[in-house]
Amino acid sequence: ELDGVVVLMSLMELWYQRRVRARKIAPDIRNSVEALLQKNKKSFDPKTAKRASLAAAPLASWVRANVQFSIVLEKIGPLESEQKGLMKKVQKSQMRVENLEKALDVVEQEVAEMRCRFDKRTTEASRLAIELDQATEISAICL
Repeated sequence: ELDGVVVLMSLMELWYQRRVRARKIAPDIRNSVEALLQKNKKSFDPKTAKRASLAAAPLASWVRANVQFSIVLEKIGPLESEQKGLMKKVQKSQMRVENLEKALDVVEQEVAEMRCRFDKRTTEASRLAIELDQATEISAICL
């Protein structure tokens, strides 16, 4: 029953030397580990591993969990890639929105300034129209 522990220890040593994590487990390595798990199924059973060594049971669980996690990661890989692309598009769109908001603020400020100038000129034009009317009345009276 120590075969499982030996297999685990050699796998762990290999994995630690390469600093391989579940995201980095190549399908061929995972397949070979899965084959070992099937071949030595009894050795990787938690009860059997615990009888062999107190350290073997958690190691067996760790190997099985990493293989399963690697399978899940492989399945969701395309979705993660798509999500990454979509997030880049969202960030790009957010930056565009921010730039457009800044440009809109500038335009709104210019519109406010133009309204102010328009109001001043309209007031001035009204004042001049009143003065013109008064001057026309006075010149009509004087003639």
